[in-house]
Formats: sequence, C-alpha cells, structure tokens
Amino acid sequence: MKKIAMFLENLFRFCNKGFVNLRFLPSGRDFFIPLRKIDSVPGILESCPGEDPYFSVCSRESGGDLIQLPALWVELGEESLRYKNFRLKPSFVITSNESACFYWVLRVPAPKEKVPIVENLLKRLAFYFEGDLEAAAVDAVLRLPDPGTLKECNPNLTYVLDAFKSHLPPLPVIETPVQVEKPFFLDTREAVLNEVVSLLKEKGPVLSVCDFLSEIGEKVGKNKLRRVLKGANGHELISQRVARGKFVYAINPLIRQ
Repeated sequence: MKKIAMFLENLFRFCNKGFVNLRFLPSGRDFFIPLRKIDSVPGILESCPGEDPYFSVCSRESGGDLIQLPALWVELGEESLRYKNFRLKPSFVITSNESACFYWVLRVPAPKEKVPIVENLLKRLAFYFEGDLEAAAVDAVLRLPDPGTLKECNPNLTYVLDAFKSHLPPLPVIETPVQVEKPFFLDTREAVLNEVVSLLKEKGPVLSVCDFLSEIGEKVGKNKLRRVLKGANGHELISQRVARGKFVYAINPLIRQ
C-alpha cells in the first residue's frame, strides 16, 4: 500500500493546489484527500475492502472542479510495441495481464486554461499507442494501480507539454460524412404532382373528400394539404369539381406542361 502512496505523491508532487480524488466501485464512495495528506491513502484503501479504487488524474477542488493536471497518460488494452521506439520514456509504467497504462509527469502542471492543449496531446498519445480514446480526456477516472502492477518507476523523468508536440504525429483527419437532410418527398411541387397522378391512376378521378384526405392528406399533413391543391404561382395543381355528390380531381393541364 505504501507503494501506491509513493506513486501518487510522485505523480502530484508539482501540484500546489487542491485535492486528490479517490473513487470506489461498486459503492460509489468518494474521497477528496489534501495533497499534503496523500500518505493517508493506504488507510483509506484498507477501509474499503473488496472495492475497486479509481482516481482522477488531476488535482481538484473539494467540490470536484479541476485545478491542475500533473501528468499526461495513455491507457492500453495491452503494452504497445511502439513503447520502445517512443523517445519520451514514461515516468511510470503500469502493466497487468489485461492492460497497461503509461504516465508522463509534468514538471509544470497544466492549469485548467490549458485543457484543450492537454486533451489534444492525450488523444495524440492514444492514437500513437493505439490506446483507449475514452481515457484520453481530462475528466477520465483511471484504475488505481495495485502494488504488483507498478512495473517501472522513473519519477525523475519529468516533461513539459511542448516536448510532446514535436514527438507525436498530428491527429488523423476523420472526415465526417455530410448529412444532407432529404426534403419530405411530398414537399416539392413535382413530387406532389407525381403522388397525385399515381393516386388518380390507382383510384380513378372520382374520390370522396375523405378518401382524398386519407390518401394524400396523411402523407403531407393537414397544414401541408394546400400544397397539393395550390401551386406556388397561384395556379391550382389539382382541379376540383363536384359530380354526383363526390369530388372529381384532375391535374391542371397548364401545370403539367
């Protein structure tokens, strides 16, 4: 347990404000530990047996708001082969049978004003190492390492944010397909005409008002029914007359030309 306290002390040692936030699952217990009292972490862990401990990789106010970011990190499904070729060696390497996590301690913690820069670098690290993009965010809550998973401790390896900008490729450009909203197929003049022509061919020219409304009105809605009966230029699209107690509908020949 003392090894975990040492890990947190070294990770947050350049932070001068706020609290370390520990969270436990499945109980949901939440602890805000003053930076000067990180040595109390082993006792807290022992008081939560059977719980999975997580921590926020930033110092926070007691209300939870971010103050400073002490490190950059990347979480992997397994140790990346690119680790050996990356020139900026991690300050801490956490590995288990199922996952790995690398931390690079910042000798100048990043304030909240630099969150966009930090998140850009976290995502670039995740892409480079083929890591977990969901963990590449300043509000990520990561698993607190077990003493046995803390494989490499190099706390004297510290960095500045600018060092990563030149050692990481830019984020890939992911083209988002433009979603073209297709107009409702009866909203255009030609579509209205085609729909009515199909209806008259199928049902014949003599239709009751109820039939007309049910066949056409339901598709365009009551508020759009005028588009069926009236054109934008003032000409009627559909002529309407009464024959034997029913309405006879026909396409205005002037419109069809």
